[in-house]
Amino acid sequence: MATLAGGASPVRAQASARAFDPVAFFSGRTAGVGTLDEVMASPKATHVTGIGSLQPGGVFVIEQTVKIAGKPTEQRRWQLRQTTPGHFNGTLSDAKGPVVGVVTGNRMQIGYTMKGGMKVRQVLTLAADGRTLGNSMKIRKFGIVVATVVETIRKL
Repeated sequence: MATLAGGASPVRAQASARAFDPVAFFSGRTAGVGTLDEVMASPKATHVTGIGSLQPGGVFVIEQTVKIAGKPTEQRRWQLRQTTPGHFNGTLSDAKGPVVGVVTGNRMQIGYTMKGGMKVRQVLTLAADGRTLGNSMKIRKFGIVVATVVETIRKL
């Protein structure tokens, strides 16, 4: 769903609450730029490109290339299925266990546990233009926030 290059501010929730359809938004190409801010480290610019497609059987797949300044480029794969209207379950290649997502209006909340035990909570907020998404992510270890990501994602 995504991650990010430097100094980009998140897209703010708009008064016009356009309904967010994650399959429609992430189908095709997307690009995100933002900042990863880890405890006791300098902020790092991030850039994520993705290609999403609906597969036979109703599984939505997003293949992402994740670049974080100073780190090797990584590949990430999301597999999500809508279980009931507005509710998604699935997997993420760098998660340990299931990914759960819930859409309410123009927002989607996503939760999962990373390998290593860190808990991730993301809030994706669709802008009024329908082509821009704000991603606000908090990563916790033992209940303490150890990293945040603020990202702007655009549908290409």
